[in-house]
Amino acid sequence: MRLGRLSVLPVSAAFLVFAVAAASGSPVIPPTADEVFHLSAKSDHPGSLVLTWTIAPDTYLYRDRIAVMLSSQTVSPPLEPGIVVNDQVFGPTEIYRDHLETRIEVPVAMSGGRLTVSYQGCAEHKLCYPPVVKSIDLKTLAIGDAPD
Repeated sequence: MRLGRLSVLPVSAAFLVFAVAAASGSPVIPPTADEVFHLSAKSDHPGSLVLTWTIAPDTYLYRDRIAVMLSSQTVSPPLEPGIVVNDQVFGPTEIYRDHLETRIEVPVAMSGGRLTVSYQGCAEHKLCYPPVVKSIDLKTLAIGDAPD
């Protein structure tokens, strides 16, 4: 059985592995979202946090699927314009390839708190990853999975 293009939005990892294996005829385990969308954080001066995504070849992040929360408030990070593509699922939409960087201003009073970042992307003509949600400790800049 040969599957054509596959676009999958929030589903289990087991289904993604099955779908890729069925399409290729052999068991294939795709890289994880953390492997293809590597997020890092640094502070170059007090009150400022730089978020950087390194995006693997043949993958992309959706611009409108990037969200940032500080405490319980939504923060609108300044995002550069993306590349407009005609997505099979969403129609015309902006994406990022290779690299994305944005700066978040963090009030000094919240510098000991946590920032929550969510994002979603796809592998070119293969599969879409479920949304990723990360938590960043603003004191240490350690990044981990956000608690449920």
